[in-house]
Amino acid sequence: MEARELQLITVEDILKNIAIVRGQVGDRGVLRALHFIRENERVRKEVEALEKTILLPSIRKLWIRYLVRVRVAY
Repeated sequence: MEARELQLITVEDILKNIAIVRGQVGDRGVLRALHFIRENERVRKEVEALEKTILLPSIRKLWIRYLVRVRVAY
């Protein structure tokens, strides 16, 4: 695996190369990476759903801003 940033890696990439990844970062590192990737996917889906939902514009903007901040923090 050549990617230097976890945001460029997919769950499938990790699973295809599980032996190499486990050797480099251990079991806990694999679990943390999978969690990070899946959380980013969940946040993206939630933002998309919120953008499609009819909410008061101010509330929708605040919630999206919060989700983006949470995603960046991970």
